[in-house]
Amino acid sequence: EWSVIAGRTYKELNRLRQVLQVLVKHGLGEAFAHLPLKERPRFWSASGKAAPSVQHLTTSQRMRAAMEELGPTFIKMGQILSTRPDVVPDEFIKEFEKLQTEVTPMSFKVVKGVIEEELGGEIYEIFEWFSEEPVASASLSQVHRGKLKGGGSVAVKVQRPNIKKTIQADMEVIGR
Repeated sequence: EWSVIAGRTYKELNRLRQVLQVLVKHGLGEAFAHLPLKERPRFWSASGKAAPSVQHLTTSQRMRAAMEELGPTFIKMGQILSTRPDVVPDEFIKEFEKLQTEVTPMSFKVVKGVIEEELGGEIYEIFEWFSEEPVASASLSQVHRGKLKGGGSVAVKVQRPNIKKTIQADMEVIGR
């Protein structure tokens, strides 16, 4: 029941707002038109149309883009749904399969920040060389190549920042 939301933390409510914003932006807000809201939030388009930047996409492409924008929990959900042809139509399966291999990587600025915070120093004090482009990018992390100051080549797996908190907040939203 939605009245239970009143007892949720600000962070959980903020994440719910973010999820709804992304879904509406991608023209998927009609799925939530039944919610017992006294008034629609400002971001809710009266027409229910997707933002101009995604209007040319099919519904399945917009759903995949929304999942990707919403982050790891929703990407993982799409990956799971891509294996369920008994539940999901073929056009959605094909789009969600892209979440297995084509997840948008974190920016190098974010990667650099995570590495420097975790290792306690400037990236180029630790690495002689570090690739700004990832070798692979997934829902929870991505991998970069590097060369340590001591000469050894390494693969560095960088976890997306605040992943645990994000997943916990997302699970609350999904549970509601």
